[in-house]
Amino acid sequence: RILFLEEPCKTRDESRAFARDTGIAIAWDESVRDPDFRVEAEPGVAAIIIKPTLTGSLQRCQQLAQQAQQAGLGVVISSSIESSLGLGQLARLAAWLTPGTAPGLDTLALMRAQLLRPWPESTLPLWGVEHLDEVWRA
Repeated sequence: RILFLEEPCKTRDESRAFARDTGIAIAWDESVRDPDFRVEAEPGVAAIIIKPTLTGSLQRCQQLAQQAQQAGLGVVISSSIESSLGLGQLARLAAWLTPGTAPGLDTLALMRAQLLRPWPESTLPLWGVEHLDEVWRA
């Protein structure tokens, strides 16, 4: 059963029309990071997708989640191709902001290896600090 499609069209207006014409609910994804985005209950909109690595601060993520929940919208914390280390942090954030909602964290298969911390059930090799190149130091 499909709960919603994440921003299925090129523009918000086209996505709204898609929801209206098909009866399939949508979730805002890329639009959440637009400067003019406002969390509002709208016909056909079921949720927002928050990608913390792209969205900004923890405060902004928390603000968006609270606004969506107050508007009666679902909230999904989702990855944007992070390492296993990053996915672990996103899982913690999802447990804090959206307990009871499954986060969208299934992007590790796009990597060649896990980084520093293993991800549950992943068979990718785990790279430690010795595999990393230092690119900056303060």
